[in-house]
Amino acid sequence: MGRSAGLASLLEMGNGWAEHPLVVRGQFAIGAALLVGSFFIGGKKDPDAPRRGRLMRWRERAMGEDGGSGALVALALGAAALEAATMLPYLGAIGLLSASDLAPAATVAALAVYCLVMITPALVLLGARVVLRHRIEGSVQRFAGWMERSAGEATGWIVGIVGFLLARDAVTRMPGILDFLDNLG
Repeated sequence: MGRSAGLASLLEMGNGWAEHPLVVRGQFAIGAALLVGSFFIGGKKDPDAPRRGRLMRWRERAMGEDGGSGALVALALGAAALEAATMLPYLGAIGLLSASDLAPAATVAALAVYCLVMITPALVLLGARVVLRHRIEGSVQRFAGWMERSAGEATGWIVGIVGFLLARDAVTRMPGILDFLDNLG
């Protein structure tokens, strides 16, 4: 419980910073930049260019002999960034469990169930892939091809949505901005 109290006090110290006008304006600028930048992600490609997706190029650079260590380091850093982002729900669950009044055994059991729920879909898909490999190989290859063709557009949409949400949140926390916008019309 001491760790969660320390984390709570650390978060309370930082709460004022999130409302500072410069931080809110910075958040708005980042959100707006992401929203505008999303229109340039996943644009139309040259139809005559070979159809080798970004994933295949990364894979070849990382696994090839001439790729060097730079591509592998970049791939590792990208994986670490994704891992950090995907662990946020886990950290939230840890925070909720540490703040709860459950007995230690119940806390451990709840955390174990949470982890099981989170990894079960991946384990089921892995098991299906291993058991049904020959039957689903064609479908998996078609899906991989579709993902390579669509990844840029999907990434653009995701970046745009995140940018919009960041900018919208910042606008609602900017003092006087909503009154200013109301007076424009």
